[in-house]
Amino acid sequence: VLLLGTLDCDAVTLAYTLARAQATGSALPLAPSERMYAEPMATVFRKVMANAPPGVDELALRAACAEEWLRDCERQLRDEVPATAALVRLSELHVGCGMVDGTTAQRV
Repeated sequence: VLLLGTLDCDAVTLAYTLARAQATGSALPLAPSERMYAEPMATVFRKVMANAPPGVDELALRAACAEEWLRDCERQLRDEVPATAALVRLSELHVGCGMVDGTTAQRV
């Protein structure tokens, strides 16, 4: 399984906006269908934001958030989903992730 992510994605943009709003205590009204995917992503994003160095470039921070989300998805598939975890342990399945910027791919 290869998980690919990109910064040029509405889901990343919404989750990043939500994480920023939550970090400042602002409300961001979302439809239930948006909240379903944005909330888990924003949780991971907030952890990255909380540990980012002061003055970090916005694009670099956004990229770090998206990369950590992909790593989190990879960990879940590899370790927490019983069916895939069993296949990984048997070396029948390999899980990896990478970021795509429209022209190149990079392992995260």
